[in-house]
Amino acid sequence: MPVLEDVFSLADQVAIVTGAASGLGRVFAYALAGAGADVALLDINGKGLHETAEHVRSLGRKAYAYTVDVADEIQVLAAFVELEKAAGHIDILVNNAGVGQAYQGMIHEYPSSEWHRLIDVNLNSVFYCSREALKRMVARRKGKIINISSIWGLVGGGFVRAGGYATTKGAIVNLTREMALEYAPYGIQINAICPGFHRTGLGNFDDPEFAQLMTSHTPAGRVAEADELQGTVIYLASSASSFMCGSIIAVDGGFLSQ
Repeated sequence: MPVLEDVFSLADQVAIVTGAASGLGRVFAYALAGAGADVALLDINGKGLHETAEHVRSLGRKAYAYTVDVADEIQVLAAFVELEKAAGHIDILVNNAGVGQAYQGMIHEYPSSEWHRLIDVNLNSVFYCSREALKRMVARRKGKIINISSIWGLVGGGFVRAGGYATTKGAIVNLTREMALEYAPYGIQINAICPGFHRTGLGNFDDPEFAQLMTSHTPAGRVAEADELQGTVIYLASSASSFMCGSIIAVDGGFLSQ
């Protein structure tokens, strides 16, 4: 029986994290590097990407940084081709890139531009990146894909109007399940994480009124820190989760149990 350290080790593996310039993406990149993986970083924010890459390298791991709009399938394809040349293989993909909802009105007043922006960044990017990763994982008959959804992907916004955002995150949940079924026979595990209220770049948690609103709806009685998702992503990226396919894991302080 392997020791616990080996079960969670990502040594000799290459992981891709989208939206890695800040927020959860940066947290995930650091966690994966800390577990032994070399990390490819994709984001449209070149400055933040460079900062993340420097820290990954300070942990003794290789960092491959690609300034990419993940909502553009041509740019995604080019990044995967370059990464494959540089690293030789791809073992893990974390589809984290996403944007929050700028419009808080009702659906019948929703601007088409905002709707398409959310679909492009939050959903299409998951399809584009997964498609390229799966081409390579199928050939090797191994791989891990972790999609970052949200509690709003499992329930309606309720006290917060989140029509477009919730739609994209709900689609990610079912895309995860469908991909998991299709690719489990190829030795590929595909799962999703649904974060609750975490202090990230999405949401104005520096506003005491906003933070209190989120806290009041969380049974744990607080808002989580971004790094409280590190353990979940390492678990799903490692051999510890080798029999998990299509699982949707909520990390939400009890929100969905109400």
